[in-house]
Amino acid sequence: MPADAEAKKRDAIHRTGRWHGLGTLSTRVIALSSMMTVAILGIAFALTYLPAQNILEEETSHVVDAELRGLIDSFNEGGEAVLVSAIAQRAGRGADAVYFLDGDDGAAAGNLTRWPAGARLDGSWFRFDLRSDGEDIEAGARALPLTQIEQETGREHHYRLLVGRDFRAQRRFSATLGASAVIALLAAGLLAIVGGFIINRIVMRRIGDIDGDGYVNVFDVV
Repeated sequence: MPADAEAKKRDAIHRTGRWHGLGTLSTRVIALSSMMTVAILGIAFALTYLPAQNILEEETSHVVDAELRGLIDSFNEGGEAVLVSAIAQRAGRGADAVYFLDGDDGAAAGNLTRWPAGARLDGSWFRFDLRSDGEDIEAGARALPLTQIEQETGREHHYRLLVGRDFRAQRRFSATLGASAVIALLAAGLLAIVGGFIINRIVMRRIGDIDGDGYVNVFDVV
């Protein structure tokens, strides 16, 4: 075989191997870049999402505490009748608030059918499960004992008052936030792939321009 033909054949083999090698490397770089982008954004979302859930529940706890204290003030000023009326008005608004009042004389008010199991009467925040509109949901609440003394007889009447919020609105917000995060991660991954492809084309074109001036066998470079 003539020397020129053999050199051309060897050159073609080198070129084919070189472009195949760079193509494989480019694919790996693009894939790695995309995974790193998605991973970084995923970690950032997790670090934002989890504290946000705790903050939302903490704010809900403070709101419940303020409302509980307000109802107790109403009870101290007007007694059982005023408290029952206030609870009936608030419970009838159809919001995410939950109330329960019962007493040793059978008085009861609120939108809960029974006293939650494990409820603590020390004013601390606790969680419990309830069923509303055929759906099992989670709620948080605070509860305190109340005492009323009849001035004429000195008889004591004891009550249990619970004020809380169910977490349906919070869960809907979390679901919306999670869906937005998934869309953002997919968009970021797609942009990383497209950006990597464009950069790869620019680099390969530049290598082609350099190759026109002087051939470099990349397989000889370690």
